[in-house]
Amino acid sequence: MAEVKYVVFSLGEQRYGIKLDKVNGIEEDYVISASHYESNDIKGIIHLRNMIIPVFDLKRKFGLVGRDNTKARGIILTEIHGYNLAIEVDRVVGIYEVDSQRDINPMPKVVCNSDNKCLVEVMNINDAVKNNDVVVNISVDKLLTNNQMQELSEALEKKN
Repeated sequence: MAEVKYVVFSLGEQRYGIKLDKVNGIEEDYVISASHYESNDIKGIIHLRNMIIPVFDLKRKFGLVGRDNTKARGIILTEIHGYNLAIEVDRVVGIYEVDSQRDINPMPKVVCNSDNKCLVEVMNINDAVKNNDVVVNISVDKLLTNNQMQELSEALEKKN
């Protein structure tokens, strides 16, 4: 049995997961400043621990903006290709340890396309919130397209 830990969070009613080893921290108290960055998926920037960190908006990426009135209440800090990145979420649900052989399956190919390559697995978890809940696992390394990564890299290097 291979146990893997995931940080599970919600965007509206749907829950998502990121492998815990890809998470550098979770914050609830933050202020997002406008960045005037060209990508629609970058919401702005935050100043945290003497670093300027871009904030990625998963709701925009997944087309969930305007579907609910849930106010984002957290960010998950991660790193993508050597750059710090904050991912804004509605709520961090918790950390779950799951059996990777029994409870995790590849994302069905029928729902995969070029816009959602970051959705890599489907995980089944049982908890007090939702029994037999399906959680979609995200690969943070695939969140940004190659063009977005290049633009972000150039924008961050200009600031330094």
